[in-house]
Amino acid sequence: MDYEAMARELESCPCAAGTQRLPYIRIGESVLPTAGEILRQEGFPRKILLISDENTTRAARGLLRSLVENGFVVRRHIYPDLRSATLETVKHVRSLTPGIAGIIAVGTGCISDVCRMAASQTRKPLCIFATAASMDGFASATAPIITDGFKTSHQAKAPDFLLADTAVLEKAPAFLTAAGVGDIAGKCIALADWRIAALFGECPAPVAAVSYKDNTSSQVFCTEPYCPQIAAHVREAFHMVSRKTDSAQPYSTQVLEALILSGLCMAWHGSSRPASGAEHSLAHFWEMRKLFAEEAPEFHGAMVGVATLLLAEVYHRTVNNPSPAFVPEHKDKVGLRRAFPGLEAEIKRMNCPSPLANLSPEQLAETWPDICRIVREEIPPTAELEALLRAAGAPLTPEEIHVPAELVTEGLRYSSYARKRITLLRILNGMGPGIV
Repeated sequence: MDYEAMARELESCPCAAGTQRLPYIRIGESVLPTAGEILRQEGFPRKILLISDENTTRAARGLLRSLVENGFVVRRHIYPDLRSATLETVKHVRSLTPGIAGIIAVGTGCISDVCRMAASQTRKPLCIFATAASMDGFASATAPIITDGFKTSHQAKAPDFLLADTAVLEKAPAFLTAAGVGDIAGKCIALADWRIAALFGECPAPVAAVSYKDNTSSQVFCTEPYCPQIAAHVREAFHMVSRKTDSAQPYSTQVLEALILSGLCMAWHGSSRPASGAEHSLAHFWEMRKLFAEEAPEFHGAMVGVATLLLAEVYHRTVNNPSPAFVPEHKDKVGLRRAFPGLEAEIKRMNCPSPLANLSPEQLAETWPDICRIVREEIPPTAELEALLRAAGAPLTPEEIHVPAELVTEGLRYSSYARKRITLLRILNGMGPGIV
């Protein structure tokens, strides 16, 4: 995939605010045993911090040897099983960096997220060695980090180097590749939500500094104007997975390339908006509630895939009806307290003002035909999405990811309140009971 040509194409695009230098990307055979040589030749710093967990350490066996044989001085930390990316973990990684000149994150998901944020905060070069095609945050410049109970997009660092060995990807557990397919499946909802938000003049806002309970602060991205060129590349990533385009290439490698492209689109745009809509908010809500209950959440992409199927059904069913009456949004304080226990102040901060504050019934009625058209253009029939996920071995129902029916109902009703972002789900929740 010619990522460089795509980046050049966006150089003159005024809404590609996050366009930046591409990482060095190497995906292929024998990348694992030659990783140390590659990084030495390309000038990666000699004193490095190597972050992994027990699972990714096994998957990348031989990486440490390759680094040491090529003159790298390695400080190593192995987490038992890193399944949640929290501010506390970011702070821990940061505490390991004194005397270190570069960071190597071995793995995907949470390991990538915490290392990208820690690298941003410490201004250190970053390499990600991918061990599975399971999520699209590899190349992104934002990271979803659990903060004050919410999963929030923070400023992070896109990697300087992104390495992947096709043999390692092929040996990864099938459920990890399936999670990657689930993550990519959600892009159809994200694209529809992004285009619908643009109908209501969702304007770019400055990047805001936000302070949290532990006296830390971070930059939260909220610049989200619609960019047709970036949207086209997200659409391409979706089609790479839904319509296998290279029979000679292992499917896991093709999924990884689609995930990288999706992450680059977020980096080019400067926010997660191109690849994250109501499907991510719903998945994050379920994850948050599981963490509150001290339960281990399922893999992010698996939850996104299930959320995508639910929302595809809701969106298609809704647009097949005449425009419902829009009711000016009101806060169900009792329901919100139940949905976000102990987070009343944070919910208030997220929703003052509401992203729908300026939406009128007349404006909704006028744009309803366009909303219907966008849903039909961007979101395939639910049966097609289900077939895509089933072929990958991904879960299809909330029961398969251990989300009970009452949590599905609460998520559909309240998950949109955890983010200041216009989505069709947020609009539907303003139309009165029984719509969703």
